[in-house]
Amino acid sequence: MRQELFDDYQMELATRVKAETVNSYLFKMSPVLKFGKERGYITADIQLSNMAYQEHFKDVYTEDEIRKLLARPKTNKFNEYRTWVIVNVFLGTGIRSLELRSIRCKDVNLNEGYITLIHTKNKEPRVVPLSESLIIILQEYMMVRNGAADDYLFCSIYGDMMGRVTLQSSVARYNKSRGVEKTSIHLFRHTFITLEVREDIAPLVLRRITGHKSLKALDGYYNHNIADLITAVNQTSPVERFSQKKRIGFDMNKKKK
Repeated sequence: MRQELFDDYQMELATRVKAETVNSYLFKMSPVLKFGKERGYITADIQLSNMAYQEHFKDVYTEDEIRKLLARPKTNKFNEYRTWVIVNVFLGTGIRSLELRSIRCKDVNLNEGYITLIHTKNKEPRVVPLSESLIIILQEYMMVRNGAADDYLFCSIYGDMMGRVTLQSSVARYNKSRGVEKTSIHLFRHTFITLEVREDIAPLVLRRITGHKSLKALDGYYNHNIADLITAVNQTSPVERFSQKKRIGFDMNKKKK
């Protein structure tokens, strides 16, 4: 096994997937290479180098789209009602798809106002708080759901964990039925983080809620716009704090004498 083999593999991957995905693949291969070297299966010194890429921000759900998605269904169809509850949970907590699908009824503590997430991306359980409105929504849903403590909060028709594709499809249909073309589940997480930042939540508190290991990782989810930056500068700029705020008028068309 030679370095050239992995270099060729990396370049071939880059023709099919994004650079972020290539780096993810390489990260997952690293423990395999380490194991191979320790056992003597690999003798060459293989170096895995991440590919550079231009970072980009996704468009979050707009306020108008959020209002459409959070409007209570006017029908008695359970599937639509359940998806409405799911969307509320996504927008109200910023949790991931797998984290939501893994929630069991016993993990929801409505008296104290939080959900305990057992199955997380970093394998570390965490607690996410619930707002008062979300508590009321979940209180009603759990009465309708009427599940046992060990049952999944949002399950398949057979009572098993809801599948990833099933969840994505139901949310996509729901969003489009509300006139919202964006259908990404992970975009709810971006939206939650962005709106919380705009409400001046403490970064360390937000990191605890979202489960990010570092503020750098959290920063990648914040979709800022120029209005955010202008507002921040108006609130913190030394010029704003110490100036007399006396506006001076200039006549740009006035000729010098």
